[in-house]
Amino acid sequence: MDIEDIKDGDSLEEWLNALPKDQKRSTSLFIASRAALRVLPLVLEDESFWPENGELTALPVLWAVSISEVAALTPTSEIAFAASRAANAADAVAYAADAVAV
Repeated sequence: MDIEDIKDGDSLEEWLNALPKDQKRSTSLFIASRAALRVLPLVLEDESFWPENGELTALPVLWAVSISEVAALTPTSEIAFAASRAANAADAVAYAADAVAV
C-alpha cells in the first residue's frame, strides 16, 4: 500500500501496520503530533484557555504538543521524562478547567 492510498482511518491503520516494526511507533507519533498541531489554533481560540487573571493556561497544551513532536524524532529517556511532565501538566490544566466550569 502506498501513502497516496490513505483515504480514511482504516486505510491509515493498514498503512501503518505495513511499516517495518522499528518505524511504526515513530511514524505514528509523528502523525499524531502533526494532527495536534493542525487543530491547535482552534483550541487556542477557546477563551477558557485564557483566563481573565492573565494566567497562561495554554502553555501546558503548547508544551505537550511541542514535546510530542520531539519525542517522535528523538526518543531519549530525557525526552520521555519531559513528555510525561508535559502530559501531566496538560491533564492538570484540563482538570482545573473542568472544576472551574462547574
